[in-house]
Amino acid sequence: MLPTRPTHLLGLTRLVSHRLKIPAKPAIFPRFNSTVVEPAPRKPFHRAKVAARYTSYLVLSSVFGVFVIGAGILIHDAFTYTEKHVDRVPVSPLALHPERGGPKNLPIVRVQVDDEQDEENVSLAEKPKLVIVGGGWGAMGVLKTLHVGDYHVTVVSSETFTTFTPLLPSAAVGTVQVRSLIEPIRKIIARLRGHYVQGKAVDLCMKERLLEVETMTADGQHSRVYVPYDKLVIAVGSTSSTHGVPGLENCFQLKTIADAQAIRRRIMDNFEIASLPTTSPEERKRLLSFVVCGGGPTGVETAAEDGKTVKYTIPTNFVLWSTGIAMNPFTKRVSDLLPNQVHKKAIVVDAHLRVKGAPLGELDRKRLFEELSLVHLTEVLE
Repeated sequence: MLPTRPTHLLGLTRLVSHRLKIPAKPAIFPRFNSTVVEPAPRKPFHRAKVAARYTSYLVLSSVFGVFVIGAGILIHDAFTYTEKHVDRVPVSPLALHPERGGPKNLPIVRVQVDDEQDEENVSLAEKPKLVIVGGGWGAMGVLKTLHVGDYHVTVVSSETFTTFTPLLPSAAVGTVQVRSLIEPIRKIIARLRGHYVQGKAVDLCMKERLLEVETMTADGQHSRVYVPYDKLVIAVGSTSSTHGVPGLENCFQLKTIADAQAIRRRIMDNFEIASLPTTSPEERKRLLSFVVCGGGPTGVETAAEDGKTVKYTIPTNFVLWSTGIAMNPFTKRVSDLLPNQVHKKAIVVDAHLRVKGAPLGELDRKRLFEELSLVHLTEVLE
């Protein structure tokens, strides 16, 4: 290839040669080959091979990374956790194999599984045993007012959660999700380092201060145990009363989350059957008709959620507000065990909230509720 002269110098040379009348030499430019080199045709399935190669790289690297992480975890566990760590979380033999006793020779849960897991739990195990029966508004109100370290708290309830009952009618028709109405009991008692026993209180031995609780075994069988107490709070609530109306025992109740879910399932089933073309008009009208028995807060809210509200004026000179509740079976059992209990819907107490007819110290809640009242008065004054 011949050397080339810059273009700006070429113009200057021509100008000088013109003025000096020097014959200009023709510019010499290099000759280039105009042949275009075409790329070689790609082999078939080239892109597929490249994708497969990079995919295999990714898979192999992922497998290798998982292997390295798993090996690291195993090595960490091998050098960190040994048999000596079992002794760091001690469990009392009485918690795993409780002794038997009481009038019916049942297992007595004197020690909980986590009573000895740390120093704070060991110190709480020596405190007076406060057993709260129930997981509703009353039980949660007591738990909210207690101070950490005052009692060895145990909650006995058939449900693992507490329910915000005013919104049950909304949950029955799907306006509110069920999960927004419940709060785990264990989460609430964690502040007090309390214990939870899933079961139903069925009887009481006041002489030995033992609460009989019916629980469920792993194979689905019912079993009973005794839960000892120093102070007992009965907050089991009430049951629905039919007021002697025949047939209401076959209807849906609305007091628990399970009741709301059952009502919602039935409503949805009725809607689906009523939408079928094979359903007769008479049957469709029956399926889409709902009757609410009871004019209390729950009945009124349920009727307002399910259908159209119609107002009627009924002339009267006397209005009776019926609560629609009956005594809980456990409350009735306690009432039958004690004299001077004549109320049909609740346990009668004195001015100090001590259960009438019970020996002092057995169902004596005076000190407990005096402390709760004092705390509440302090909060009001603040």
